[in-house]
Amino acid sequence: MIRESFDYVDYLALKKSVDDNSLNPRVWQVMADWTTAQQQGGQLLRILEIGAGIGTMIERFLDGGLLSHCDYTAVELEPGFRDAAMQRLRQWAGSHNYHFEQQRPSVWSLGYAGKKIVIHWINGDATKIGLQFGPGTLDMIIGHAVVDLLPVPVCMPNILKCLSAHGGYYYSLNYAGETLFLPPLPEDQKIFQAYNNDMDRRFPGLDWQPSRTGQQLGIWLVEHGHRIIAEGDSDWELQSNPDQPTNLFIANILGTIETALSGLPGLPDWLAERRQQLQSGQLKFHASNRDYFGLTGEG
Repeated sequence: MIRESFDYVDYLALKKSVDDNSLNPRVWQVMADWTTAQQQGGQLLRILEIGAGIGTMIERFLDGGLLSHCDYTAVELEPGFRDAAMQRLRQWAGSHNYHFEQQRPSVWSLGYAGKKIVIHWINGDATKIGLQFGPGTLDMIIGHAVVDLLPVPVCMPNILKCLSAHGGYYYSLNYAGETLFLPPLPEDQKIFQAYNNDMDRRFPGLDWQPSRTGQQLGIWLVEHGHRIIAEGDSDWELQSNPDQPTNLFIANILGTIETALSGLPGLPDWLAERRQQLQSGQLKFHASNRDYFGLTGEG
């Protein structure tokens, strides 16, 4: 369960526009071309998204015209997100002349002019996907801003085994180890290093650094026999503005640091100054991320 000091559904809704501006456009286009090509002639594309949040990636694919004949399974650990996702997709359908039908509480369909997308919403743990889907039963796996939360060497082999031969994977916004706030403060390096160290303690005894997922993931994929077709940076770059909702996004990042590093000497003063800069419009925020699209197998 999520334990944050802010409304996480609101945060994810705000985060969508931030991510839209950050996703690597070349990686997205290569992935988009492949995804649409798989559905030519009415061929069904079987997609699984791990860590689906409130369904914003489904919206992003719909907005991009990437889904026409698709069976889309969304797996999300937080049970409260399902209703938020259904409401957002219902609203999307209404504003785009799609027919939305709730077939069962966790099964929804969207249809328009011969297009049909069926969405299965599953409350579950991404690390156990291999137990829910058999080998070769999926054509595409999506993980957006979630792979850096997973023990990749342990769970990713079982996730990728679910893909059919030469199936596609799209792993976007993988944290690549660099967080910056400007203007600089003397405590920055200590705090950012402590933040990365906190991430890296998530899986004790595992030879994997979650804080460096953006750099390590591509190496890991190639070493395990998968092809990378496109990769590129997808950094967050934000300027504070009291009149813009991005201030809430940056405030939530500061809140996450505060929760993760509670008790760290010097942190309260650092946070107080950063929050003052945020409110005065003087704060810039940067976080490095990296996107990957590729195919399973080497052939």
